[in-house]
Amino acid sequence: MSIKQNKFLYPFLILSSHLLQASNIDIPLDSPIYQEVERLEVLGELKTLITTTKPYNTTELYNAISAITNPRYIADKNALLREISKYKKNGIVDVDLDLTYAKKSQASVNQSGRTIDDNSAFFSNQDGIRLDDGINVKASGRFQYTLGENFSILTTPIYENSNNQQDLQVHDTYARMNISNINLTIGREALWFGVGKGGTILLSNNAKPLTIARISNIESFEILPQTTPWLSNILGKTDADFFIGKLDRYNNITNFDGSISSGYPKIFGLQLTFKPMDNFQWGVYRTALFGGGTRDEGVNVFLDALWPSGDKDNIASKEPGDQKGGAFLKLNIPNTIQPFTIYSEAAGEDAAGMTPYKYSFLIGTTLIDIAKTRGLSATYEYFKTDSSDVWYQHHVYRDGYTNNGIIMGHPHGGQGESHYISITHQPNMDQTISFAYSYDKYSNDHISNSFTAALRKKINNNYELNTKFGHTNPKFDSENYYISMGIKVLF
Repeated sequence: MSIKQNKFLYPFLILSSHLLQASNIDIPLDSPIYQEVERLEVLGELKTLITTTKPYNTTELYNAISAITNPRYIADKNALLREISKYKKNGIVDVDLDLTYAKKSQASVNQSGRTIDDNSAFFSNQDGIRLDDGINVKASGRFQYTLGENFSILTTPIYENSNNQQDLQVHDTYARMNISNINLTIGREALWFGVGKGGTILLSNNAKPLTIARISNIESFEILPQTTPWLSNILGKTDADFFIGKLDRYNNITNFDGSISSGYPKIFGLQLTFKPMDNFQWGVYRTALFGGGTRDEGVNVFLDALWPSGDKDNIASKEPGDQKGGAFLKLNIPNTIQPFTIYSEAAGEDAAGMTPYKYSFLIGTTLIDIAKTRGLSATYEYFKTDSSDVWYQHHVYRDGYTNNGIIMGHPHGGQGESHYISITHQPNMDQTISFAYSYDKYSNDHISNSFTAALRKKINNNYELNTKFGHTNPKFDSENYYISMGIKVLF
């Protein structure tokens, strides 16, 4: 969607800057901050932070890092605080320029066995960025402005010449006001619900950021700690995140009368996370598509999608939309021999009356500071979708569980399984080197092998260089690869 199609965001941003006073800014999902936060969390040093809802906001993260008192990690603490502080400043934070060469001879796939209609390749979990055969140029900037402690404005314009066109878009672009411990956000933002690293079942940044209105807490809180101590012991600290928004245009929506039309479906998402112990988190999450085309988008339909009651499964005229929900957990095991974490997600589609079925699941583990090497980590993750082959498809929303044509959940998609392995070495906040391999198998015996490598190096306080390489070799299509060089100017 070009910037011309997003004009509704800008009057709000301009008006808000005169009427309100900024809260905190969210840390972008590609920041090296996340790698260091995970390390300190698994080592047992982040006792207050809930890490399963991303992105983190600067206030919760700054306060959680500041609480570290272990002398062994004071240098790590100070380095992280300096990195977080740059997102609390006004003005330009950074400007990126990336030059990418991609090679492919046929239509590539969405790592799900289905061909992408516009004949383009793209990065997984990279905000739906696509590539053309040949040279691709991308330039982006990050601009933010804050007023006092209660109001923030952020915009991230991105220029791309890929997809055989020159296009100016806005990705993370929102206005935010905080009231007490609550963030109120309106705009466009990439969200990550769940505990997976190679992808999550319900919501990731695999597709284009969503246009949403969002309510979330700034820092974790306790539910009725004095009147119900037993409940507090089970739930502990709590994080709540809710949004409702609009997806890009769908061309195939089944209306209540069975006809097919185009339109803009609505989506909502809810995640509740609980931390009853310092090293254990669990939670529940849910998303649903409703409306679009000539389908009703009233309050009753929204409530039925949130909590189904009288609808009938697989009957377009009786069900509110496409609903999914599940649960997740994360357990950290800090120790002096080999710190590690284990995590899992399981989610199902809703049948009539809110009875989940057709479950898909994800399980993984990450080792931290392997062989006592600071910042060396390794992850293995296994993902499997339900055998019905409908998880990211739906008879009402025939374009699938997508935004701008790309799956919003796990990049594997389809019916089958995925094995994901990654190795990362981040010895400090100035450099990161990473490798990842994904083996994707589908029910039709299609297999795809994908490999990526990335290097990030901060030259000084003002410049950072990065390079990426990716290669995909699907057994049912021609192999594709890309190589990218970039520079980031820091302010």
